[in-house]
Amino acid sequence: MLPSLFAALAATTFLADPDGAYIARAFGQFADFADVERIEVLRGPQGTLYGRNAIGGTINILSRKPGDDFKGNLVLSAGDYNLLQAQGYVSGPIVPGTAQFSVSGNYIRHDGYVDNIVPGLPDVGTANQGGVRAQLRVLPTTNLEAITRLDYSEGNERLDYYDHTLAPSPLAPLSNSIIGDYRKTAVDTPLSNRTKLWGIAQEFNLELNDAIALKSLTAYRRSSYDLLLDTDGTDAPVQVSRQAETSR
Repeated sequence: MLPSLFAALAATTFLADPDGAYIARAFGQFADFADVERIEVLRGPQGTLYGRNAIGGTINILSRKPGDDFKGNLVLSAGDYNLLQAQGYVSGPIVPGTAQFSVSGNYIRHDGYVDNIVPGLPDVGTANQGGVRAQLRVLPTTNLEAITRLDYSEGNERLDYYDHTLAPSPLAPLSNSIIGDYRKTAVDTPLSNRTKLWGIAQEFNLELNDAIALKSLTAYRRSSYDLLLDTDGTDAPVQVSRQAETSR
Protein backbone atom coordinates (compact mmCIF):
# COMPACT_ATOMS: atom_id res chain seq x y z
CA MET A 1 0.00 0.00 0.00
CA LEU A 2 1.36 3.42 -0.93
CA PRO A 3 0.46 5.22 2.34
CA SER A 4 2.91 3.05 4.27
CA LEU A 5 5.62 4.07 1.82
CA PHE A 6 4.79 7.73 2.28
CA ALA A 7 4.66 7.41 6.05
CA ALA A 8 8.19 6.04 6.10
CA LEU A 9 9.52 8.76 3.81
CA ALA A 10 7.64 11.83 5.04
CA ALA A 11 10.22 12.60 7.72
CA THR A 12 12.98 12.77 5.10
CA THR A 13 11.19 15.59 3.22
CA PHE A 14 10.54 13.75 0.00
CA LEU A 15 8.27 15.51 -2.46
CA ALA A 16 5.40 13.36 -3.73
CA ASP A 17 3.92 14.07 -7.14
CA PRO A 18 0.97 12.25 -8.72
CA ASP A 19 1.67 12.69 -12.45
CA GLY A 20 3.93 15.66 -11.71
CA ALA A 21 1.42 17.69 -9.65
CA TYR A 22 3.23 18.67 -6.45
CA ILE A 23 1.71 17.64 -3.10
CA ALA A 24 2.75 20.39 -0.72
CA ARG A 25 1.93 18.90 2.70
CA ALA A 26 3.03 15.61 4.23
CA PHE A 27 -0.52 14.66 5.30
CA GLY A 28 -1.68 15.18 1.70
CA GLN A 29 0.29 12.10 0.68
CA PHE A 30 -1.89 9.67 2.66
CA ALA A 31 -4.10 8.43 -0.16
CA ASP A 32 -4.10 5.18 -2.09
CA PHE A 33 -3.66 5.12 -5.85
CA ALA A 34 -5.09 2.50 -8.19
CA ASP A 35 -4.24 2.04 -11.88
CA VAL A 36 -0.59 3.05 -11.43
CA GLU A 37 1.78 2.52 -14.36
CA ARG A 38 5.05 3.12 -12.51
CA ILE A 39 6.67 4.96 -9.61
CA GLU A 40 9.83 7.03 -10.11
CA VAL A 41 12.08 7.72 -7.11
CA LEU A 42 14.93 10.23 -7.28
CA ARG A 43 17.11 10.60 -4.23
CA GLY A 44 18.03 14.04 -2.95
CA PRO A 45 18.89 16.65 -2.31
CA GLN A 46 16.80 18.17 -5.10
CA GLY A 47 16.64 21.95 -5.12
CA THR A 48 15.66 22.81 -8.69
CA LEU A 49 13.85 19.90 -10.34
CA TYR A 50 10.37 20.97 -9.18
CA GLY A 51 11.28 24.45 -8.03
CA ARG A 52 11.18 23.37 -4.39
CA ASN A 53 13.89 22.20 -2.03
CA ALA A 54 13.66 18.52 -1.05
CA ILE A 55 16.44 17.16 1.13
CA GLY A 56 15.35 13.54 0.76
CA GLY A 57 14.44 13.55 -2.95
CA THR A 58 11.26 13.12 -4.97
CA ILE A 59 8.65 10.44 -5.72
CA ASN A 60 6.63 10.69 -8.91
CA ILE A 61 3.57 8.42 -9.23
CA LEU A 62 2.56 7.99 -12.86
CA SER A 63 -0.94 6.83 -13.78
CA ARG A 64 -1.58 4.43 -16.63
CA LYS A 65 -2.82 6.49 -19.57
CA PRO A 66 -6.18 5.46 -21.02
CA GLY A 67 -6.09 4.06 -24.55
CA ASP A 68 -8.28 2.56 -27.25
CA ASP A 69 -8.31 -0.90 -25.67
CA PHE A 70 -11.10 -1.46 -23.17
CA LYS A 71 -9.66 -2.72 -19.87
CA GLY A 72 -10.94 -3.27 -16.37
CA ASN A 73 -9.96 -4.92 -13.11
CA LEU A 74 -11.59 -5.38 -9.71
CA VAL A 75 -10.04 -6.89 -6.59
CA LEU A 76 -12.13 -7.55 -3.46
CA SER A 77 -10.66 -8.71 -0.15
CA ALA A 78 -12.15 -9.64 3.20
CA GLY A 79 -10.61 -10.76 6.47
CA ASP A 80 -10.45 -10.59 10.22
CA TYR A 81 -11.69 -7.53 12.14
CA ASN A 82 -14.42 -7.14 9.50
CA LEU A 83 -11.84 -6.17 6.90
CA LEU A 84 -13.27 -5.10 3.55
CA GLN A 85 -11.05 -3.81 0.78
CA ALA A 86 -11.80 -3.03 -2.86
CA GLN A 87 -9.60 -1.72 -5.65
CA GLY A 88 -10.50 -1.44 -9.30
CA TYR A 89 -10.36 0.52 -12.52
CA VAL A 90 -11.97 0.71 -15.95
CA SER A 91 -10.46 2.29 -19.04
CA GLY A 92 -11.39 2.56 -22.69
CA PRO A 93 -12.23 4.71 -25.71
CA ILE A 94 -14.93 7.36 -26.02
CA VAL A 95 -14.04 8.17 -29.62
CA PRO A 96 -11.39 5.69 -30.81
CA GLY A 97 -8.15 7.40 -31.69
CA THR A 98 -9.36 10.77 -30.37
CA ALA A 99 -10.70 10.54 -26.81
CA GLN A 100 -10.25 7.96 -24.05
CA PHE A 101 -11.16 7.77 -20.36
CA SER A 102 -10.26 5.89 -17.19
CA VAL A 103 -11.84 5.74 -13.73
CA SER A 104 -10.23 4.05 -10.73
CA GLY A 105 -11.27 3.70 -7.11
CA ASN A 106 -10.24 2.15 -3.83
CA TYR A 107 -11.73 1.61 -0.37
CA ILE A 108 -10.55 -0.06 2.82
CA ARG A 109 -12.14 -0.44 6.24
CA HIS A 110 -11.63 -2.65 9.27
CA ASP A 111 -12.42 -2.61 12.98
CA GLY A 112 -9.90 -1.63 15.62
CA TYR A 113 -6.87 -3.85 16.13
CA VAL A 114 -6.43 -2.67 19.75
CA ASP A 115 -9.23 -3.07 22.33
CA ASN A 116 -10.09 0.03 24.36
CA ILE A 117 -11.21 -1.15 27.81
CA VAL A 118 -12.65 2.24 28.83
CA PRO A 119 -16.43 1.64 28.95
CA GLY A 120 -18.38 3.22 26.11
CA LEU A 121 -15.36 4.32 24.07
CA PRO A 122 -14.36 2.83 20.68
CA ASP A 123 -11.35 0.64 19.91
CA VAL A 124 -8.35 2.10 18.10
CA GLY A 125 -6.35 1.09 15.06
CA THR A 126 -9.23 1.24 12.59
CA ALA A 127 -9.24 1.90 8.86
CA ASN A 128 -11.92 3.73 6.91
CA GLN A 129 -10.59 5.39 3.77
CA GLY A 130 -11.48 5.57 0.10
CA GLY A 131 -11.00 7.57 -3.04
CA VAL A 132 -11.69 7.88 -6.75
CA ARG A 133 -9.60 9.13 -9.66
CA ALA A 134 -10.63 9.93 -13.25
CA GLN A 135 -8.73 10.78 -16.43
CA LEU A 136 -9.84 12.15 -19.81
CA ARG A 137 -7.29 11.94 -22.62
CA VAL A 138 -7.91 13.85 -25.86
CA LEU A 139 -5.77 13.69 -29.02
CA PRO A 140 -7.02 16.56 -31.23
CA THR A 141 -4.05 16.23 -33.61
CA THR A 142 -1.33 13.67 -34.20
CA ASN A 143 1.22 15.70 -32.23
CA LEU A 144 -0.92 17.14 -29.39
CA GLU A 145 -2.13 15.30 -26.28
CA ALA A 146 -4.35 16.79 -23.57
CA ILE A 147 -5.02 14.92 -20.31
CA THR A 148 -7.43 16.13 -17.60
CA ARG A 149 -7.19 14.44 -14.20
CA LEU A 150 -9.49 14.62 -11.17
CA ASP A 151 -9.06 12.88 -7.82
CA TYR A 152 -10.83 12.80 -4.46
CA SER A 153 -9.97 10.91 -1.27
CA GLU A 154 -11.48 10.93 2.21
CA GLY A 155 -10.72 9.11 5.45
CA ASN A 156 -12.02 8.88 9.02
CA GLU A 157 -9.87 6.62 11.17
CA ARG A 158 -8.92 6.06 14.82
CA LEU A 159 -5.17 5.87 15.08
CA ASP A 160 -3.17 3.36 17.08
CA TYR A 161 -1.10 6.16 18.63
CA TYR A 162 -0.05 7.10 22.18
CA ASP A 163 -2.19 4.28 23.51
CA HIS A 164 0.00 1.62 25.18
CA THR A 165 0.82 1.72 28.89
CA LEU A 166 4.42 0.96 29.83
CA ALA A 167 4.53 2.19 33.46
CA PRO A 168 1.94 2.59 36.26
CA SER A 169 0.22 5.87 37.03
CA PRO A 170 -1.64 6.76 40.26
CA LEU A 171 -4.34 8.52 38.20
CA ALA A 172 -5.09 5.72 35.73
CA PRO A 173 -6.37 2.48 37.33
CA LEU A 174 -7.57 0.96 34.03
CA SER A 175 -4.25 1.60 32.30
CA ASN A 176 -2.40 0.10 35.26
CA SER A 177 -4.29 -3.15 34.74
CA ILE A 178 -2.95 -3.66 31.18
CA ILE A 179 0.68 -2.57 31.46
CA GLY A 180 2.69 -4.17 28.65
CA ASP A 181 -0.36 -5.60 26.85
CA TYR A 182 -0.19 -4.33 23.28
CA ARG A 183 -3.57 -5.82 22.42
CA LYS A 184 -5.39 -3.47 24.80
CA THR A 185 -5.47 0.22 25.63
CA ALA A 186 -7.29 2.52 28.05
CA VAL A 187 -7.68 5.98 26.55
CA ASP A 188 -10.50 8.25 27.69
CA THR A 189 -10.53 10.34 24.49
CA PRO A 190 -11.70 8.84 21.17
CA LEU A 191 -8.65 9.06 18.88
CA SER A 192 -9.47 10.25 15.38
CA ASN A 193 -7.89 11.37 12.15
CA ARG A 194 -10.11 12.92 9.48
CA THR A 195 -8.65 13.71 6.06
CA LYS A 196 -10.07 15.12 2.84
CA LEU A 197 -7.90 15.47 -0.27
CA TRP A 198 -8.79 16.46 -3.81
CA GLY A 199 -7.25 17.99 -6.90
CA ILE A 200 -7.54 18.75 -10.59
CA ALA A 201 -4.73 18.87 -13.14
CA GLN A 202 -4.47 19.65 -16.83
CA GLU A 203 -1.52 18.37 -18.87
CA PHE A 204 -0.64 19.26 -22.47
CA ASN A 205 2.08 17.51 -24.48
CA LEU A 206 3.07 19.01 -27.83
CA GLU A 207 5.58 17.21 -30.03
CA LEU A 208 7.22 19.76 -32.33
CA ASN A 209 9.57 17.30 -34.02
CA ASP A 210 11.56 14.15 -33.24
CA ALA A 211 13.94 16.10 -30.99
CA ILE A 212 11.77 18.77 -29.31
CA ALA A 213 8.62 18.40 -27.22
CA LEU A 214 6.83 20.85 -24.95
CA LYS A 215 4.90 19.98 -21.77
CA SER A 216 2.47 22.19 -19.84
CA LEU A 217 1.13 21.11 -16.43
CA THR A 218 -1.35 23.20 -14.43
CA ALA A 219 -2.81 21.89 -11.18
CA TYR A 220 -4.85 22.90 -8.14
CA ARG A 221 -4.93 20.85 -4.95
CA ARG A 222 -6.77 21.25 -1.67
CA SER A 223 -6.34 19.09 1.42
CA SER A 224 -7.37 19.19 5.07
CA TYR A 225 -7.03 17.07 8.16
CA ASP A 226 -8.20 17.10 11.77
CA LEU A 227 -6.22 15.00 14.24
CA LEU A 228 -7.30 14.31 17.84
CA LEU A 229 -5.01 12.41 20.22
CA ASP A 230 -5.09 11.37 23.87
CA THR A 231 -1.45 12.30 24.44
CA ASP A 232 -1.26 11.10 28.04
CA GLY A 233 -2.14 7.64 26.68
CA THR A 234 -4.22 6.60 29.71
CA ASP A 235 -7.74 6.74 31.11
CA ALA A 236 -6.75 9.77 33.23
CA PRO A 237 -8.15 13.10 31.93
CA VAL A 238 -4.72 14.73 31.80
CA GLN A 239 -3.79 15.77 28.26
CA VAL A 240 -5.51 15.90 24.90
CA SER A 241 -3.92 17.24 21.72
CA ARG A 242 -5.59 18.42 18.55
CA GLN A 243 -4.02 19.49 15.28
CA ALA A 244 -5.86 20.70 12.20
CA GLU A 245 -4.69 22.16 8.93
CA THR A 246 -5.98 23.14 5.50
CA SER A 247 -3.72 23.53 2.48
CA ARG A 248 -4.47 25.03 -0.92
